Amino acid sequence: MIGILPTLKQDDLHLGNMSDMHRYRALNEQILQTRGEPIHVDISPHPTAAKNSSSFL
Repeated sequence: MIGILPTLKQDDLHLGNMSDMHRYRALNEQILQTRGEPIHVDISPHPTAAKNSSSFL
């Protein structure tokens, strides 16, 4: 999926939209395991900050 901030919605950011290739899911698992917490993204000056429990952002 490719999107720009005005067209990308929080509902678009879920694992169901991630490629079925195993390497992306393995990468996601390793990133989250290493971080130990959800990923917080704040793109200023956009008014909406996102917190996601996957690296799929």
